[in-house]
Amino acid sequence: MQKLLYYAQAWNLVFNKAPLFKDKIEAWIHGPAIPEMYRLFKNFDFNNPPAEVLKENLNVFDAKEKKVLKSVWETYGKFDGDYLEILTHNELPWQEARKGLSSLDPSKNIISEERMVEYYEQKLAESDKDNKK
Repeated sequence: MQKLLYYAQAWNLVFNKAPLFKDKIEAWIHGPAIPEMYRLFKNFDFNNPPAEVLKENLNVFDAKEKKVLKSVWETYGKFDGDYLEILTHNELPWQEARKGLSSLDPSKNIISEERMVEYYEQKLAESDKDNKK
């Protein structure tokens, strides 16, 4: 879930030019994480939270944000946490936030929203260029 929230934030910054939520994303050992969300959902362990918990929280998003959330789910939701961890570890925003740390060092370093925008706008431009070939 942490990685899906990360991608939702990143792509909303790109497409809607605004953050989806106010929480900062930290570069933890296993990938991007939002400490407050971690604390909120850690008690569910590997079980999904009740649908009511998730559904009532969707009401805060407008149509453009819901479109990004749907797209993120369709793109990344099919992957498990291990795959998403590898994916985020191979992307510059997480790597730059962890610069100088070993793979086992805990971190509260913030992943820069500005860097997320730069990186994912570039990925989008590359994808658009490839699709025009």
